[in-house]
Amino acid sequence: MKKLIYNIIINQLLIVALIFLITKNLTLLEYINYSFYFGVFYLFIGGAILIVRSGFFDFFTNSMKKVLSADNVKKEIVNMRPPSEAVSVKPNFFFISGLPIMFFMIVALLFYSI
Repeated sequence: MKKLIYNIIINQLLIVALIFLITKNLTLLEYINYSFYFGVFYLFIGGAILIVRSGFFDFFTNSMKKVLSADNVKKEIVNMRPPSEAVSVKPNFFFISGLPIMFFMIVALLFYSI
C-alpha cells in the first residue's frame, strides 16, 4: 500500500513538473490533457505486455520464422523461444500506475465540466 501511494505521488508530481516545463502555466485543462497522456501510455504498455505474455503472437511468429527463413537456418530458428517466454516483465506495475492517473484525470474532468 505504501508503494502504491508513493507511485501515485511521484506520477502526479511528474505530470505537474512536465506541465510547468512545457507550457509554463498550470491549468486544469492542461492537467487533464497531460494526465490522460501518461495514463494511456501506462495502460497501453501494460496491455501490450499482457497480450504478448498470453501467447497470442506465438503461433504467428513461429509461422513467419518458418516461411521467411532460409532452409539452412530453419532448425536454429524453430528452436528460438516464443515471445511469450521471452517477455519476463509483468504488466501489474503499468496497470497499477495507469489506473490511478486515469482516475484522477476523470475527477479533474468532472470538476472542469461543472
